[in-house]
Amino acid sequence: MHKMIYMTFAVLLALAFTGCATTGTRTVLPGEKTAETAKIKRDDVKYAVAQAVQSLLRYDRIKLLPGSTRAVTVVPPTKIDTTERGIGADALAEEISIRLQEELTNSGKIIVYDPEAAQYATLALEVQYVLTSNLRSRYVTQDNGLVQIEYSLNLKLIDKATGTLYWQKVVPITKVTTRERAL
Repeated sequence: MHKMIYMTFAVLLALAFTGCATTGTRTVLPGEKTAETAKIKRDDVKYAVAQAVQSLLRYDRIKLLPGSTRAVTVVPPTKIDTTERGIGADALAEEISIRLQEELTNSGKIIVYDPEAAQYATLALEVQYVLTSNLRSRYVTQDNGLVQIEYSLNLKLIDKATGTLYWQKVVPITKVTTRERAL
């Protein structure tokens, strides 16, 4: 009887360590958030952008022009340097740029300048900053055969008048998956 219990326990333990550990994809973020895909998702973008904008505001790098209540910033399209190509990369770049504009505008400290909308403006605004962003990825095969995908959202706040770098932030997004799901 004891032998049967030990065997059952050993089988369950073996299944837990082998089957469950390699069948899915896992996003490694604070709180161990899990994911179903090795690709970057909307929640990943939302998390990374929120972390970046919080850092920008926390370090108080935005300086106002005399008489201004908010800084004027332009956010160029995000550059994507991942294995994502075509429509998927375009949608990802747009998602990051829109999230950045949303977080910055909602902070109450920054106005996001839209060059397309500016053609209809009756009042000219002086753009103070450019917030550039790019998303990169690299794949690392671990000793256990799993693939770790290391994404990084890289942002730079540049003074438009001088080209001076005022702030920079790299927000990592790490995922661990099987080789089949990573490809």
